[in-house]
Amino acid sequence: MKTIIKTFLAVTAAVAVSACDGDRYDLLEMTTDPYHKVLGFSDAQYENMHLYNASEPVTVSFKVLKGGSDPESPCSMKVSSIPQEELSGYSQSYIAVPKSYYTVDGTFDFQPGEPAKNVSVTFSAEGIAKMKTYCEEVTAAGNQLVLGIRIESEDATVNSNKSELFRIIDVTDPMFEHSVVGADNSINNLLGFDALDKCNLYDLPRLLFSLQGTENQWNSEFTVKYRKDLAERYNQTNGTSYSILDEGVIGFESETVQLAPGENELSISLVKGTGAIPDATRLYLFPVEVVNSRFGTDLTTNEDDELNNNVIYLVLGSEVKLNVSDLYSPCTATGHGSSDGGGLTSLINNTLGDDFWSSNWDNSYQSKDWHHFIQVRFTEPLTEGIRVQYWNRPYLNPCPTEIEIWVTDKASVEERDTRDGWILLGSYNMTDDGLPVSANPEDPWSSPSYLFSGTEGLEGKSITYMRFCMVKSQDSGGNGEQEVGYGASSVSISELKVWGN
Repeated sequence: MKTIIKTFLAVTAAVAVSACDGDRYDLLEMTTDPYHKVLGFSDAQYENMHLYNASEPVTVSFKVLKGGSDPESPCSMKVSSIPQEELSGYSQSYIAVPKSYYTVDGTFDFQPGEPAKNVSVTFSAEGIAKMKTYCEEVTAAGNQLVLGIRIESEDATVNSNKSELFRIIDVTDPMFEHSVVGADNSINNLLGFDALDKCNLYDLPRLLFSLQGTENQWNSEFTVKYRKDLAERYNQTNGTSYSILDEGVIGFESETVQLAPGENELSISLVKGTGAIPDATRLYLFPVEVVNSRFGTDLTTNEDDELNNNVIYLVLGSEVKLNVSDLYSPCTATGHGSSDGGGLTSLINNTLGDDFWSSNWDNSYQSKDWHHFIQVRFTEPLTEGIRVQYWNRPYLNPCPTEIEIWVTDKASVEERDTRDGWILLGSYNMTDDGLPVSANPEDPWSSPSYLFSGTEGLEGKSITYMRFCMVKSQDSGGNGEQEVGYGASSVSISELKVWGN
């Protein structure tokens, strides 16, 4: 064959030289019959081929060119698979794709003047699904899954360097990754909160799904559903105590959304429904089941695990976002170095550890009415309800052992305001109300929820200020429980949160 190819090249060159001399030769007369029609693949001989398991067949085309000295003449060719015994001769690591997974176009006829033909290889949807598993097994054994095809002809010459193609196969499932737009998970660093996505109950999030690794070529459909039944099971399984919303209180802009070819992202927004939110101060667990009609998502797990398979767990709550400018205390420790803590900023930075606010212990502020207090100004007054949480610092003394929570609807207040116009929400102590005095509390302490509607003194109020008053603490000198703010004792906490609307 090499001799024939060299002869063909020499004849072609001779024709070119003679033409320069002005002589006219017929190329057909100068070449032998095998070179009148020459066939060969135009594609690269060795390449990787990536297939997607998308529940539909995939057809891949390869081009065969017809050349030679008489390219206008008709001819035919046959396309077939290269069997395993021959494929191993090219590489011992080549494993042939099972013929049952695909079909190859068989016989082709080139019409007069037709310069090229497309050869199609079609992988069935079922074959691709099976091939994915098979490909993983082959790869795990250190081999490569290979599609090999060749062209043959009885009435044309096939270029030996262009007669075969080899495609190293890789099969993957297209995957959608999800994210929650509008989630604020900064509080997940605090003890008492797990790693679920935290979202605003009154500024609801949207779910974003993005196709990874490829441009979307397919039609697919997303369906979402609130799974109230999974919320209680989650609480039981994980030892949490999230509240649960009734059906219809929160829903979706649409429970079924189509993703068209060419679109790689899709979002679904949560929306307020027709039911009433029973308590604005609570944290509600909102499980969302997500199913894509064609592909999996990064939520897909073991199908037997209904609690986690294709489910996003959102926590919807109404944390009152506080800035340090909303906080005030005349009792903040100063002048004592590292014992002072980080000041008021430490109360709202979602950080525990040795990061805390401390009151002064040098008698610089004393008040029988307010003791030592932290004042919160609500730039948007609360009209529905309020709940207060705090975390101790990881240090045994001086944790608060008795607190009071006061609120008012006054437009402005003074440092030593009288209690007139202030409403006492509650007085709490370590014995009756479980105020934590552990150096490393596993959970924060939370006040009861105070709903303004139906609560005496709060109906119709717009609360503008709150005072978190620390009445007693464990004395840092080891002298037991001491009154704070009227004597020489101080108090410290690590974090303070307000929930409500």
